[in-house]
Amino acid sequence: MSETEKVEHIHKWTLRNEDKSVCSVIYSLLQGLLCTVNMIFGNYIIIFHYKKATEDMNLLTMLLITLFGELLIHACSLLLILFVRMLCGIRSSIYFVSIAGLLNIILQACFYYICLGISVIAIWSIYFNINSDNSYLISHFIINYSDKNSQFMHQVIVYFIIEAFISLNEVLSSIPLVFSAVIYGFSREISKIKGEPIVEFHKLNKPITFTRYQNYEGALDNFKNNSQVKPENCYLEL
Repeated sequence: MSETEKVEHIHKWTLRNEDKSVCSVIYSLLQGLLCTVNMIFGNYIIIFHYKKATEDMNLLTMLLITLFGELLIHACSLLLILFVRMLCGIRSSIYFVSIAGLLNIILQACFYYICLGISVIAIWSIYFNINSDNSYLISHFIINYSDKNSQFMHQVIVYFIIEAFISLNEVLSSIPLVFSAVIYGFSREISKIKGEPIVEFHKLNKPITFTRYQNYEGALDNFKNNSQVKPENCYLEL
């Protein structure tokens, strides 16, 4: 395929997928806007109705988890990455940082499932006026507020309805992402256990040499220095 044909192929692909990209951006913006509105609404409930929220610790715990759980996951992931960087150095920690990123994706997806479950249980317990039975694990997620017909509880149920809608969208959109991340991550782990090379250098679309993931920077420098081709004609495949 000539360069002109490649350019035309890329241009046609861009035109075919332009509408999908625009819809994806609009969907992400609307989802982010809805998350921001619900975050503000949830903080409003906690700040201005704190005494009422503390009357039922199950309710307060569920609000705090859905509001700040994702921030906690990102903070823990960031601290883990910084710790590994300081402990192992930048070059030798690249593989471990990729594993930390993979774990962050999986934990974030699990958090979406938890938020969806919490929201559904909260709506179910308020709408059907269900009282908890301490002998069951689900009792820790059932709201036991005395006056479930108050304006405060109406605000709470609106919050959890929006949260359930957001979490459902996140769950549906994260399924292919998590599936791909897990398959990719496990395939790399299996390759490492087998001792197979997991970085491949190419020249003119033909594999030239292989190296371990942790040593790819030095190997790339040697490859460029020992090759007669220009560096821009080389690439590596992870």
